[in-house]
Amino acid sequence: MARFRLLVGGIALLAGTSMAGCGTIADADSPGVVGPSANRSSDATAMDGPVLPVGWRWESFAGAQVGVPGDWGWTNSSQRIGQWCVDEGRQTLLEPAVGRPGGSTLVGCSAFDKAVPQEMLVRNTGEIVAFEPDFAGAPEMKDSGDRLTVRTAGLSVIIQSRDEALRKRIAATVHQVDVDANGCPADDPVAQHPGQRPTPVIDLEDTTARDGVAWVSACKYVISYPDHPLELPPLLGSRRFDGVAARDLLATLVAAAPGSGPNAPESCMREYSYGDELTVLLIHLDQPGQALQRVHVRYTGCDHHGTDDGTTRRILTRDFMQPLLGEGLGLPWGYSAEVDPILRP
Repeated sequence: MARFRLLVGGIALLAGTSMAGCGTIADADSPGVVGPSANRSSDATAMDGPVLPVGWRWESFAGAQVGVPGDWGWTNSSQRIGQWCVDEGRQTLLEPAVGRPGGSTLVGCSAFDKAVPQEMLVRNTGEIVAFEPDFAGAPEMKDSGDRLTVRTAGLSVIIQSRDEALRKRIAATVHQVDVDANGCPADDPVAQHPGQRPTPVIDLEDTTARDGVAWVSACKYVISYPDHPLELPPLLGSRRFDGVAARDLLATLVAAAPGSGPNAPESCMREYSYGDELTVLLIHLDQPGQALQRVHVRYTGCDHHGTDDGTTRRILTRDFMQPLLGEGLGLPWGYSAEVDPILRP
């Protein structure tokens, strides 16, 4: 099974940052509670930090956040930067994008142009902002070729553009966060305990309850296993659903049949059956002062697939997963065979 630390060049990515609260998690087999509690309302996106230019958006990874133009897409930075030579000659077709580490082949690309690595040139990679593991001893900011690299929160944020002013404008937004602009904590206890159930719970079957939902944070986390400890917060990315979009998302969730699946538990080792990642929905209610409600969404690995609101487990459906895993929350290295037909566009 592909593990996240392998997907980012063999460097483990997590362990030991502050636990930002987002409700609590109860074990599926125990009444005990793991993790902190927090009361958050719709002001969770407020933060002290840079102000974005009009039309830009925030992107986060682990404990870092950066602002990018709102029309940029998303990509697998492991391929786009590390394997630029595979699609050599077609780079002019690449759209500007935000990149996160993902799967790649064993093909390596290394070439220099006047001592500048080819992977630092936009003509080979297109415009990109990418999150990469940090390297000890690297300078806090370095400009080379078309690339400006900013170090923060144990990460290197790579900014590649021919426009030096744009590079600097993006670099000025890079900062460390405990909770990102979409309301997602950089760390969440479910990343270390993927089988635990969420608390407190909301009766999502109740239409009145769904009408009281103001917005939903969708927070994607890498799963940490004991033999693969991570060295950075597990947040992989996030997005936000507001108003009607939030209520429609939850309506498709509760429309699914109770149960779990599609599963194929015989196809992988039991200790890795939860896969590489999961997504947590944080449901923000109109009523101020109420604790966040949570839904855990599991869709990688070979077993335990489905949603869990703390009361009911439901199977995965295309109607729910398609709108959820868009705009940067899709898997950059592919899906498990059991759920691939559901998740693929």
